[in-house]
Amino acid sequence: MKENPHDVTEQSEVFEFTSIGEIINQTLPKNIKEENMTNCLSTGFLEIDKVILGLQKGHLVTIAVRPGMGKTAFLLSIANNVAIKNHHSVAIFTSERSSQKIANRIIESETGMSVYKITDKNFNLSRKDHILNIISNIAKAKIFVDDTPYISIGELVKKSRQLKFINNVDLIIID
Repeated sequence: MKENPHDVTEQSEVFEFTSIGEIINQTLPKNIKEENMTNCLSTGFLEIDKVILGLQKGHLVTIAVRPGMGKTAFLLSIANNVAIKNHHSVAIFTSERSSQKIANRIIESETGMSVYKITDKNFNLSRKDHILNIISNIAKAKIFVDDTPYISIGELVKKSRQLKFINNVDLIIID
């Protein structure tokens, strides 16, 4: 005997539905006017945080502009804000630059000076101590860099999971 597709009383499967009210309560903060973003990471750029509501767990944010427009500098600024200023952990995957170049760019960004000038050693003692203090803070930050060239998506996922498990990484940046 053929089943009637309109006979819903005879079906053994039970489908679960969620009301729109429950979904809204799970999606939106309890106080919608509340501007402190407790369940996300701040990029350090207030206008961007307002638009994207900060960096949400499990969300993918794509930064796409033409080459040479400062994507890496922008992403490293976000990494600095998240890891160095707010003490969260960040993983950076880059196949375009070596980990040394990434470290140099972070140092240059934080100190406002080129690495070449820092190694020149023509500083007074207080300036030198200030620079060494900044570099020490960078070295203590939980920033993990992987510069594996031609990394596959599978390997990137595997390494990301490992970093999350071992170092509780809060943000993954792919340059």
